[in-house]
Formats: sequence, structure tokens, C-alpha cells
Amino acid sequence: MKSKKSFCNISAVLVKRNLKRFWLIPFAAFLAYFIKGVLPLIVKSSKYENLRYLTDDALSNHDYVYLGVLMVLPICASIAVFSYLHGNAPATAMHAMPFSRKKLYRSSVLSGLIMILLPVLFIGACYAVLLRGDAYELGPEALPSWIIRTLISAFFVYAVSTLAAVVAGSIVTHILLAMFFNGLLPITIYIINRFTYAFLFGYANSPLASSILSPVSFERSSYGSFFNGDTLLIYLAYLLFAFILIWCSAAAYRRLPLEKEGNATVITWLGEIVCILFAFVGTIIFGFFIAYWGGEMINLLPLLIGSLVSSFLFYIIARMILEKSLAVFRPTVFKKYTAVLVAVALFFGLTVFDLTGYTTKVPEAGAVKSVTLDDDFLQTGIFQDSFSSEIILTEKENIQNLIEFHRLLVENKGDLTERSDAPYYFNINYHLNDGKEIKRTYRISMDGQKTLLDAYGKIFESREYKHLTLDNIKRAQTSDFRLMDKGGAILLKKLPDSFMHKLKDALLEDYDAMTFTQAVAIRSKDPDYVLNYTTNYADVPDAVREDVLNIYKKTCPRVYSLLAETLQ
Repeated sequence: MKSKKSFCNISAVLVKRNLKRFWLIPFAAFLAYFIKGVLPLIVKSSKYENLRYLTDDALSNHDYVYLGVLMVLPICASIAVFSYLHGNAPATAMHAMPFSRKKLYRSSVLSGLIMILLPVLFIGACYAVLLRGDAYELGPEALPSWIIRTLISAFFVYAVSTLAAVVAGSIVTHILLAMFFNGLLPITIYIINRFTYAFLFGYANSPLASSILSPVSFERSSYGSFFNGDTLLIYLAYLLFAFILIWCSAAAYRRLPLEKEGNATVITWLGEIVCILFAFVGTIIFGFFIAYWGGEMINLLPLLIGSLVSSFLFYIIARMILEKSLAVFRPTVFKKYTAVLVAVALFFGLTVFDLTGYTTKVPEAGAVKSVTLDDDFLQTGIFQDSFSSEIILTEKENIQNLIEFHRLLVENKGDLTERSDAPYYFNINYHLNDGKEIKRTYRISMDGQKTLLDAYGKIFESREYKHLTLDNIKRAQTSDFRLMDKGGAILLKKLPDSFMHKLKDALLEDYDAMTFTQAVAIRSKDPDYVLNYTTNYADVPDAVREDVLNIYKKTCPRVYSLLAETLQ
């Protein structure tokens, strides 16, 4: 008959022992949370707006201290509770105790989870008292959202670190693997995106991919509440994956070869994979930095030589850590190093040498159903609240004109990649008839490129292109106009309420008649007048802010005349 103390295969004695030994870890986390976020609210160390901003930043996990605790606390908890594993004598002694491996593992995991849970809940209780009655207007869901998001994110990092603890053979390796595993995917994808963007003209990177593959990076980039639909699904996915990792770690723990404790890793083949990954990621990071040495792209030869040397050095360093020895210069090691060379060569072939023809690929007009287009000119001379970030082109003539413009971009690549004080931005997404998509993003200099400007002018001046912006101008919700000159001096503090209707009519006529040449010309010129106004967003309740509308006499003659009459 089993004892009540062994309920769920967890030893209460072992959990208490771990908490008593490592109480400093949750206390340090609580102290960091308290000093950075709670204490300023207690002593009211700043103005209301500053405290509101500080609290919002903290409860969004955008504060660097809070984000740091989110990363460090789970790793430290994992290192502490599984420290007995790393060394032959401690591991053998612990496993000789009257505990099954399952009980020992579950008790250790629970100990670490309690260390993570306690500081978050205690700080949550402090915030609940200080923010009662929604004192800082953050919304009733802000605090519970922070608690749940932080616990799930920390649990994910802890689960990854637990896997690192099981496969590592020493504390040093555990620390390195915990950091490496937690940062491997987001950092690798981020660097690959940056590297690829540098070498593939038109590459449409995916910042979302690098942010959602780790809850820590997602916390840094996300502004949504946990209870929002998409955000909720992402965190549930993190939670599910964390449980899977805990289960996988438990399965590996039951088969743990104790005689290998003290080695860098207890699973030989995993150590080989980590060495290759470490060398590959290190080479890409190093290659990216030497590619932009001094802020300018360097020649191909130094990049290739530097990457070759760095790949070898990173691999040798990883081997030394794995084998805990400097004597790694053997033929078998050099043979295994070829896997790194193959991975780096494949990556360089796809990016630096563009073997797939990504840069030059332009679809045929007959294969395109529609095109989603985003550029710098969709917001030229219109209200910010009516600004649409993209337009969908479906007319065959516009699709053909855009494809021709795209071909000219590819053909003139060498003249367009130079730096410019006023670069042009184009985001093109082709929707093909077979359901596939082709995405390209360009940030280029077109100064003096008359052929390209003329080609894009056909699109800008088309009825389909202007129709969206004209409709958005009609729907604009603006008020409280103030008229200023280009230097910022106020000419009229308040324009009459009837002014908005007249302004819309005049702006519609001006924008409808605007040519692409005029739109390009005003990019680098100071406006003749500046209208400061209040924006009310119809789709976001209570969302109000101030914006400005620049008025140019040449491009907006009717609006300019209206303002001149108002000043008289």
C-alpha cells in the first residue's frame, strides 16, 4: 500500500528541501519585480502619467527588468533543482535514495514551478491592491492577463531548460544548453531574415516568425491582452508545447545513463547535433556582421573566407566544450566538421548566390489574380485616420503595369540599392490563380530613375488606385482644426465647424487631380501650411489623438485657396 506522502509520485519532503535550499531564487525575482514596478507606485515617485506608462510597460512585459526576470528565473530554477544530476557522485547518491526516478523527476520539476509561481503571484497581489478601482486606467484585464502570460511564458522557458538539464552532463553545459535551446529558433530566424534581406533583392522577411517561436520574444513584441483571440491561441500553443517538453524530458530521464553524468552531454548523438547547430548559427551571425563591416557591404571574397574560418573556430570551440578537452584536432572531428560546411554552403547558395532565382522571379500577368500593394504614396496628402496601408489591384491593366514596374526594378537592381535620404518603399504581394502567393518588399532609391517613375505613375494615376484613398477621405472622422505655418507658428487656433465639410470637398478634388510627378515632388519639400487636428477612430472606441495634414500649394491648390480665404 502506497503512503499518502507519495501521492501523484511527488515527494513533499524533497519539494520542501529544494524550496528551503533555493529560496533565494524566487526572493530575488520578487525583489526585482517589486523594486522596478511596485515600489514606484507605493511611494508615487513620479507624475501620474509617468507611473501609468511605467505600470503599463511592466504589465506588458516590455520593461527590461521584467523581461529579464522572465528569462532568468526559469533557467535558474531549473539549474537549482536539477543540480544533483551533474556529477557522478551526487547523481548516484540521489538515485540511491528510496525514490523512484519518476518521483524524483516530478518532485524536482514541481519545486522549480513553485519557485516560478510564488514571486509572480505575490507581485500580482501587490498590483491588485495598488491598482484597485482601475486607478491607472489600464483596464480590468491588464493584471490577470500579465499573471497568466508570465506564468505560461516562464513555464515554457522552464520546460526547455528542464530538457537541457536532462541531456546535459554538467552544470556548465546545462546553463549553455538552456540559453542555447531557448534562443536557438528566434535568434536563428531573426539573423537568417536579416542576412537574407541583405543579399536577396526584394526579400520579404517574416518578423512574426522570429517573435512567436519563443514566448519571451513574443512578450517583447506583443501588445495584446491574453484574452484576445489570436493571442490566446498562441499562449495555449506555448502551454501545450511546454507540457510536451516536460513529458519528453521525463521519458529521457527514466532512461538516463548515470555513468555518463559528468560528461558534457549524456546523449552522444545530441552533443554532435548541438556542435553543428552552434557552429552554423555562429557562422551566420559572424557572417552578417562582417558583411556590414563599417556600415557598408564588403566584397564577397572576405565574406566567404571569414565565414569559412569562423565556422571552423565555432565548431572546434563547441567540440572542446563537448569533450571537456583541448585535444580535439583529430581526423574523425574534421570529418564531422564537413556537416557544418555542407550546411553553410547550402545556406550561402540560397542567399548570397541566389541559386533558386528568387531575386529575378517575376510572375506572368496571366497567372496573377490580384495584387496587394503597399507604398509610400497611399498616405500622400490625406488624413492619418483615413490612411489605408494597402490597396488590392484587380484590373488587368494595373496588374500588367505593376508587373512591368517590377521587371524594371529587377533589371535596374544595381542602380537602386544605393543609400538615399528619401528611399521609396514598395510591398508587393501577388495572389496567383493557383492559390499561391509571391511576396516582395523593396526599399530603394529611385532618384533620377525616370523610366521607373513613369512606370509607377501609370499605377498611381489609375482610377482603381485612387478610388480607395478617395473613399477613405470621405469617411475621415476629424475635428478641432488649428492652422499653422511650416515653421509651426499658429495662424488660427480654431477653425469653424463648417470647415471640415469644405476641406473634404476641396481635398477630394485636389487628390483626384494629383499627378504622380506632384506626389514625388512634395516628398522632399516643406509644406506651405500645416493643419493640426484631432482624430477620432470610428473602429476604436475612445481612441483620440492629434495628427497633422501638410498642405502644398502645387498639389492642393483648392485646399490652399480655402485656407487663404479663411485667414482673410
